[in-house]
Amino acid sequence: LPYRVWLPYDINASPIFWFISIQQIVSLFFASLINVGTETLVFGLILQTCAQFEILESRLRKLLTNKTASYLNHLPASSKIRKVAISEYIHHHLCIYKSVK
Repeated sequence: LPYRVWLPYDINASPIFWFISIQQIVSLFFASLINVGTETLVFGLILQTCAQFEILESRLRKLLTNKTASYLNHLPASSKIRKVAISEYIHHHLCIYKSVK
């Protein structure tokens, strides 16, 4: 057998031995697939979360850059548009937090 195991019956009979061997090999194969799938899922979710934070950071930097540029060019900045943008960014941050939690 691939792994030592205690069984409540005699496995010296050839059909039982082969059945148990095949069962252990198939179980090992599926266990390794589940392990790889689980690890891939976890790291994929971590990467997705990091990407969402980078998108949020980029949007906040762009908002700050636009605000600075409009201030330096003496352009009137719409406070309502800025408030809507900030509320969308806060909502995005809360969605990221909720998905991680």
